[in-house]
Amino acid sequence: MERDWGRLKRWVVKKRLQGWSVTEVCNHAQISRDTFYRWWNRYQAAGWAGLKDRFR
Repeated sequence: MERDWGRLKRWVVKKRLQGWSVTEVCNHAQISRDTFYRWWNRYQAAGWAGLKDRFR
């Protein structure tokens, strides 16, 4: 089954905003801390729009 990355990114940020620790979020979502901080920094810089998929 393919992951819905957009939905996962939003879930990760919402849980962090709700007070979950970075470790809790990463463990539950099965993502690395590097991935968490990449998404978190995009959210901090551009809000929810910063989490939209980027094409290389």
